[in-house]
Amino acid sequence: VGFSRFLGGAMDLALSYDDISLYVVSNIDRKIVAYSRNETSGMLTYIDAYQPHTRYFCSIIVSRDDRHVYVGSISEYKKAPSAGYIHMFERDQTTSVLTLISVENDDAAYYGFTSSVLRNGAVDS
Repeated sequence: VGFSRFLGGAMDLALSYDDISLYVVSNIDRKIVAYSRNETSGMLTYIDAYQPHTRYFCSIIVSRDDRHVYVGSISEYKKAPSAGYIHMFERDQTTSVLTLISVENDDAAYYGFTSSVLRNGAVDS
């Protein structure tokens, strides 16, 4: 898989609980890239790239029920405090395609806060 062809500056990745989707976030290209995963071989197939806003994406998780994907971002990279955001996507469990549902803003958040909120499961479906 040519990751560099589709994504620069990968910051985090998340594998769906059903093991068929891999999502990667970038802070350079400012994208979320979706791949489908072959369960037998583990090979990845590029699905799509999402760039819902011009923010720096820093963390990503898939909900335990595989229905949603949450992405943490900040408005300015390497500048704290910076406005933090959590992007909520609906995940198609058959195709792995993401649809943006909402963006939550926390003006007091910055990179570390947004990452820890997502990692500690404070956002859950």
